[in-house]
Amino acid sequence: RIRPFMDLLFSMGTSFNAIMGEFEWELMADGEFGVSRFDLLGEIMATFWFWLFIIALFVVLLNMLIAILLDSFHEVKATASKQTMWDQIKLFKRWVCYNLPGAYQRDRTTQ
Repeated sequence: RIRPFMDLLFSMGTSFNAIMGEFEWELMADGEFGVSRFDLLGEIMATFWFWLFIIALFVVLLNMLIAILLDSFHEVKATASKQTMWDQIKLFKRWVCYNLPGAYQRDRTTQ
């Protein structure tokens, strides 16, 4: 048997080390088979386990990132004003027309 995967505690430690980028590929690829004709099978199983683990970890981390972003979005949306973007643009244009000298003289006379 492979020592880093012989029980749950060792497996969790080995998985954590793999997350941090420290893993022994040769030990995983050797597998539990001591016979040379199963070397390819050990490499295939190690490759499959490693990529499955990395993809699952990526999905979990991406899900956490999306949850954080959506939580922030809902907080901002709850505190946002009910004015539409077009209303805010009109207000800004009026502010520019009346507060900046020489800006939009034509708009100042028409309004």
